[in-house]
Amino acid sequence: MLVITSKIFFSFRCFEAETVEELRAVAFSLLPQIKSKYGVLCFLYSVLFTHGLQSLINEMNGEMDALIDPIHGHASQCLINLLITGESTPYLFDGERDLGGFTLKGISRQPKTGFLTFVEAMRYCEVGWFLKNPYYPVWILGSETHLTVLASPDMSLVSKNVKSEINSISGLRQAEAEFNYLSPDKDTGGFISSSDFEKLLTKLRLSTGSQQVNDLVTKLDPEGLGIILKKDFLQFFYPEEMAKHTTEVISFQLIHYNGLEHSNTDGRVRYSIGEARLIDPTEELIETQPIDQSPIQQCLATKWPTIRIKWNVNRSPSLN
Repeated sequence: MLVITSKIFFSFRCFEAETVEELRAVAFSLLPQIKSKYGVLCFLYSVLFTHGLQSLINEMNGEMDALIDPIHGHASQCLINLLITGESTPYLFDGERDLGGFTLKGISRQPKTGFLTFVEAMRYCEVGWFLKNPYYPVWILGSETHLTVLASPDMSLVSKNVKSEINSISGLRQAEAEFNYLSPDKDTGGFISSSDFEKLLTKLRLSTGSQQVNDLVTKLDPEGLGIILKKDFLQFFYPEEMAKHTTEVISFQLIHYNGLEHSNTDGRVRYSIGEARLIDPTEELIETQPIDQSPIQQCLATKWPTIRIKWNVNRSPSLN
């Protein structure tokens, strides 16, 4: 359904189409209105009416915030999810979760476009596998006040074999989450103290006798440094899952777009090109260069924990 406003907020003209061809014909006939001052609102109303207002409300799960932020003007999480996934849930995690008998519905399938947010880097939310691994290497990046776009020409960054991926990520994802929780390295979760190893095994129900724990520590920390690297731990306990998730991509190009003039160098809106590489966690321990702590770096690290990027501009692109 296409909705066109003749006088904004006062009247609507609704067009219904039964086929894609009919919809395309109607859309092209209305291009002047869509390109007009209120074109974005016309598109938004079309999305809402096509989805169904009652479906929209039901999927929002009691969320009362406006679909458009009244201060900064960006879309709410419900609206972002609707535009990306076709569902107006306020949550970013995969599947459903039970909260004391109350079911919270997250993202149910792999979208064409993904979503990453700086808010996850601040540990205020959890973005699931679906949004981090879209069908195409294109992601919406969220900050506290704005939305920007990240893309890559490298199709090997995404997976299209979703069923195989989903079947293997559950145990591995839990192991990574528990490892990160115990890690003193809150930026990447790259290692834990050997003294926390038995606690980790207990949480993952991999607990063994004390002697076996000591033998495993010796095997995973052969140099006696007192730390166990996440990569070595996961490779030892989850070899099949790691084989499915290990990617040969260690360097790739990223393209970032922020449409606000004041957020770009010299006030000129243009694409920022970055050459990214994923380093081994062991490299982090011996890095001499300071790690970029910009919001975009922290945001991208929620998907690629060891990512390092060299941008073609003098500073890291702004998310705001």
